[in-house]
Amino acid sequence: MSSENESTYKYIGKEAVLENIYKTISLFKGAAVFDIELNSGEIKCCDNFVTFFGYPPIVDGNSPFIFDLGNIHKADMDEYLLFCTRLVSGCGDYSIIVRIKNSKGQFVCSLIELSSRSDIGARIPDRLIGRITDFTEHYKTYNEVLHRSKIDLLTGLYNKVTGETIVKEMIEKSGKNTSHALIVFDIDNLKIINDSFGHLLGDSVIVSCANIIKSVFRDSDIISRFGGDELIVFISQIQSEEIIKSRVDKVNSLLKAKTINDVNYNMSLSSGIAFYPRHGDNFITLYDNADKALYQSKREGKGKCLVYNEKYSEKYSMESFELLNNLFGESDNKTYSSTMDLTNSIFNSLYGSEDVKQSIKHVLSTIAQAYDIDSAVIYECDAQGSFNLIYSASSSERRPAYGKFTDYNNLIDFFRKSEDSSVYTADSLPQEIWSQLGLDRAGVFFYFLLHPSLGSAGSEYLFLYDSFITSRTWSRADIAFLSSVSKQIGLFLR
Repeated sequence: MSSENESTYKYIGKEAVLENIYKTISLFKGAAVFDIELNSGEIKCCDNFVTFFGYPPIVDGNSPFIFDLGNIHKADMDEYLLFCTRLVSGCGDYSIIVRIKNSKGQFVCSLIELSSRSDIGARIPDRLIGRITDFTEHYKTYNEVLHRSKIDLLTGLYNKVTGETIVKEMIEKSGKNTSHALIVFDIDNLKIINDSFGHLLGDSVIVSCANIIKSVFRDSDIISRFGGDELIVFISQIQSEEIIKSRVDKVNSLLKAKTINDVNYNMSLSSGIAFYPRHGDNFITLYDNADKALYQSKREGKGKCLVYNEKYSEKYSMESFELLNNLFGESDNKTYSSTMDLTNSIFNSLYGSEDVKQSIKHVLSTIAQAYDIDSAVIYECDAQGSFNLIYSASSSERRPAYGKFTDYNNLIDFFRKSEDSSVYTADSLPQEIWSQLGLDRAGVFFYFLLHPSLGSAGSEYLFLYDSFITSRTWSRADIAFLSSVSKQIGLFLR
């Protein structure tokens, strides 16, 4: 067979094969296939294309478009134009998901897959084979999964990552002449509700708070759940403190009247507010300042709402750290730049001490003095399950020392089923617990429970840093520092 005949044979063979492919593909109702000759711009398609959309592709050798741009969903236009660029260049395999309007005016979610082809021995692709399939059902599933990844499943609000991302983007696009507000809400007494009535009721409280917040604020406001009992609201284009406070008051008013299973749990939200750009020109600063206002509001009582003020900037933590620095640094002739440095120094002093018991007492006394709290105590659980006082320190004679916890199994069980550490206020602890403590319903205390796995002797230890008589704000920095110090001391308990 001559070379000319062989070339003709190959050409006819290829066309015959393509014709066969089109006929075979046309049997599949869910796919529309097209073939583009890059040199001529000629487009061939199977009958399913017209069945799929109600019209044929654009056949224009001078145009890279196979669909009229008016039929492409506006939100997908950039993706489609990139697809058309791929058509012109003929490079590589490519796929997109794009919504295309059919002849009935309905948008069909379509998966377009593109693959370049070339003749044997050719280096440059000379044709593109494309397949279009209905992706509507898959797209619904994809959107559902995507939606679930962005929301908090309990409340239906945005989750922390999504909420923070959206707020950051809105702030970055804002000019300095605009004003936004960030509210940080904290559900009062949620921990005690969880511990006393169970987490199912606690979840109902969270959902109630979320639903009421959604009902009071605008649809355009960004509402998200940042943690177990923390919800945030970002309000764009607002300057009035009075309007925001009135909405917060409305939220608390509705919460107080809210019942769950016909029981009123007197629910409330404490909150802190920070304004952009007055209190911060980025999310982290804005959130941090709103959080500081929140802690100050909780110090003044549940259900309070305060706008950030510079005097709230970790006033108590800074004063305490400076005093701790002075008290510990005086004996070491050092100045510590961070609580981590200070914590490491405490460990080293205990490790190198010839009298560990005396050193532990010194650490507790220093903490009590620095934080101006009524006492810092440590209990050890004995073989009978009772917690016995082994260390006690006070910043003054304002209160009698604790005695031995006897017959207080309910109290200890209460701590054990709670988290490893927490802050309790007079209003967030059950009456029976206060009775067992033999204390008036006033003040705040922070506890840290050291489990046997962390204790050197395999014992369980309870650390209490209380401020039952004086008023005290335990910030997150305080809690982190005291938890760390408690762990350090636990390594040296005998």
